[in-house]
Amino acid sequence: MRTTRARRAIRAKIRGMTEPKTPLDATDARREPQTREDEHDVRRDPPTPTPSALPAAPAPRRLHRLREKLPELLLEAGSVVLAVLLALGVDEWRENRARRALAGRVQESIVREIRANSERLARVRKSNASRIENINAQIKALEGKTPVSELIVYIDLAQLSGAAWQAAQSTEALQLLTFTWLVDVASTYEAQRLVADTQRDVVSRIGNVAPANTQAQRLTEMRHVASRMSVLMMLSQQLADAYDEALKTAPPAP
Repeated sequence: MRTTRARRAIRAKIRGMTEPKTPLDATDARREPQTREDEHDVRRDPPTPTPSALPAAPAPRRLHRLREKLPELLLEAGSVVLAVLLALGVDEWRENRARRALAGRVQESIVREIRANSERLARVRKSNASRIENINAQIKALEGKTPVSELIVYIDLAQLSGAAWQAAQSTEALQLLTFTWLVDVASTYEAQRLVADTQRDVVSRIGNVAPANTQAQRLTEMRHVASRMSVLMMLSQQLADAYDEALKTAPPAP
């Protein structure tokens, strides 16, 4: 019996030594401390947080410096803005002053030109009045069938200028002048253009008188000249009135 028990005990020991032990889970081994000292270390040392998780450190010195320099910064910014506004204001004042000066010169040039044209027209109208009387006398002689060996037909032309008005239209100075006066001036130069066209028509009619051979042809051409001369004198009178009106209503220079 004892021998049998001893054999069984030996067999049990041999079986225990030969059976493989079950290994612990690697995760459990990392999670569970092996000793009390390891458990104490884990509880004492928490994991180190990452830099992104750290709260932003207050900057009292920066805030204090910013508060101290804020009035200075505001004063400097206000000075810059004021300087810019003053520069813009000065530039605008100079530009407006230059425009007003240009408008004054433009108006003065137009008035001077109209006055000169009015004086020329007055002299030409006076001389052409005697020219028309001479033409009418020759027409009466031709109508009475009085032989006329030579016809004398003259006309004085008014050299009317429009350079100042044309130059003024190419500038912005007209925007500063009185609108109603500009309307009068525009109508005056339109009447001046009609007078210039009529003068050219009269000159062309006078050129047709010389080639006329018979007395009847001469009479017809002289009547055409006299008719155009009458129209010219009428338009010249209207133009003279327009000149006077434009000069009388001219506003003070801007």
